[in-house]
Amino acid sequence: MNQPDAHATPARHPGHSVLQVPVPPLEEWVRERTAFYDTDYVSTDPAFTHAHVTALGPFVDALDAETETTVAAIAARWSRSTTHWNASPPSPPGSSTWSPSPPTASTG
Repeated sequence: MNQPDAHATPARHPGHSVLQVPVPPLEEWVRERTAFYDTDYVSTDPAFTHAHVTALGPFVDALDAETETTVAAIAARWSRSTTHWNASPPSPPGSSTWSPSPPTASTG
């Protein structure tokens, strides 16, 4: 019996939303890497963030004003911080997955 291709994409996939945090210093590198491995995932929208940390996903089916306000209030409670990341082996088709290092006295 033939199994479906794990990488096959349905003709029309609705996708899902995620809550993501942009990582501007990595944008050029991630965009170039994405273009090398799969041009279908490269956006021409200048506001699109290729380099990001996914904080929560899937998130919501539709973003409404109440949810946006709630998320903004939660995000406002956090200050900028430095996080050190450990790379995991690349996964097909070239995605880079990184995990945060535990905070230490010098980084936390």
